[in-house]
Amino acid sequence: MTGMQDELALEIVSVATAELFDLLNSLEAELEKLRAAQITWLKPIRRWTDRRKAEVLGAIAAGRVTEAEAIATYGLYVAELNRWRERLGQDGGYVGRCYGRDGSDRMYR
Repeated sequence: MTGMQDELALEIVSVATAELFDLLNSLEAELEKLRAAQITWLKPIRRWTDRRKAEVLGAIAAGRVTEAEAIATYGLYVAELNRWRERLGQDGGYVGRCYGRDGSDRMYR
């Protein structure tokens, strides 16, 4: 290789290294955000309300936690998660009840 080729190769390597370093830093920042989000919702659950079930399903759908992690953390069964999905939707779209002043019962999403 000539001196000019060596300089070009060195420049290419340094640019690629800088780009990889920037990518690694951004990935580490995203990982920290995911860990922080996971910590806020991974708490012991005494009573499973529809809202809490929807929160777990939404976290699984968003990729914040795997299905296996949710099952292990909360002592759930796959069949139980599947029943939640049937009732609440794949992404945990919460469906609740709204009672009007007249006592009417309406579903909302």
